[in-house]
Amino acid sequence: MEDDYDTLEDKPAGTNWMLTALALLAFLLGGAALFFALDASRRLSPMSDSLSEGVSGMAGLGKQIEQMEAEVGELAEAVGSLNARMQRASAYANQNEKAIRKLTEEINANRKQIIDSAEALAGMGSSSSGGSAMATNTGGGATVAASTAEGGSYLIEPGDTFARIAQQMGVSLQALLDANPGVDPRRLRIGQNIVVPTAE
Repeated sequence: MEDDYDTLEDKPAGTNWMLTALALLAFLLGGAALFFALDASRRLSPMSDSLSEGVSGMAGLGKQIEQMEAEVGELAEAVGSLNARMQRASAYANQNEKAIRKLTEEINANRKQIIDSAEALAGMGSSSSGGSAMATNTGGGATVAASTAEGGSYLIEPGDTFARIAQQMGVSLQALLDANPGVDPRRLRIGQNIVVPTAE
């Protein structure tokens, strides 16, 4: 009977030891799990911060891209406006060029008409004079008679033109121009001596 009682007394003691061991093991495992969890959290914290910084950087980069796109749009509008102005300026220049060309043609036509009219008047003066003597001014200011049939020289006076001189001398304007190739009929000087060709 005593042996049976001893056996019954030993069983609760072993059971308590096992429970204590299990509790201790559970505590150790819980502590280890808590340690690993804290360590993992500590390691993941910088990664989380880096990820947050990366997201913020991407957001800032997106704003910069939007700003650049807006600037590119404004630049494109400015280029388009400049192209339109250049086209208008080119069209205006073409119109001016055409107007200048037309005006030049009109001036040349009027000049030819003036020359033809002067030659016609010179011919009329020559036929009416019948080869009479014309007054020729000399360098000393004296007036001498010179036959247009023999030709001679003439001293430019105020108001003289080649057309007027040709009419007075009874020669054609073209003949007077040919006889004075070095003289600019538009820039006659008072006192300038010119050659009067022989009247035909």
